[in-house]
Amino acid sequence: MEGRSATARGRLATLALAIALVILSVYTLISLPVLFYSFGVSKFACTDPTELLLHERTLFIGDLHILSSKDAPRFEALRGFLLSERITNLIILGDLFDSPGVYAGLSYQFGGPEAAQRSILGILNLRGLRIAVFLLIGSPAHDPQSLSFQIQVEDVDFRTVGKCASVRGSGLELFALHGDQAFTGHVAFGLSWVLGPLVLEREWKTQMGLARSTWVIMAHTHWPGVDYEARVANTGGWLDIPIVYPPTGMGIIVEGSELRLVQIAS
Repeated sequence: MEGRSATARGRLATLALAIALVILSVYTLISLPVLFYSFGVSKFACTDPTELLLHERTLFIGDLHILSSKDAPRFEALRGFLLSERITNLIILGDLFDSPGVYAGLSYQFGGPEAAQRSILGILNLRGLRIAVFLLIGSPAHDPQSLSFQIQVEDVDFRTVGKCASVRGSGLELFALHGDQAFTGHVAFGLSWVLGPLVLEREWKTQMGLARSTWVIMAHTHWPGVDYEARVANTGGWLDIPIVYPPTGMGIIVEGSELRLVQIAS
């Protein structure tokens, strides 16, 4: 009797493993970057980018993954960097929150959506600065996709700009997006780890047929880097990822015709 029970448990374990492998296989297939498919789905999910004309020094950061209102210490270095580098514009490339529930929690904690938006400026230590902050919406697993607002807090102008933006300045033309339109998070992170940073960004830009002179700046993969030849870049993220630990606390400064990857927080 005991032997039969052990056999039954073994069969159940085998079945559970088989089901798990099937689910994992299906997820992997549907999560592969759309750029690897040839049946017409590798198009911009964002076909109407917000136009931004920014002449002053601009900092791009992404994947901040705010966890709660107590996260301000993690971004202390950001304020000092903005001041020392005389940054006028800050563009956040999505995944501002660790989950959509974080924004809902801030709204509940502070008494409504606008109060939550003001609290974000406090968490990022931006209150009291003279700066324009533009937020691109990240992946559905992290940012509320319907998030849309524009508020003025002292000298900080804080607004959302949709899923992607066409940024023009005195010397560069850029297409900025979080990156979930191009490939999903876990797979993008894994492939970028194995193949190297910016492999996916380069291929995606090629597949989209963007002009070689146009820069593409993303976040999403958590692997920072700049490829001056291909004109693609990634800001990296601000959240430690165990085991692999990609570089964190970085960003990209754009001024005139110059673009460079910078370390903001150690």
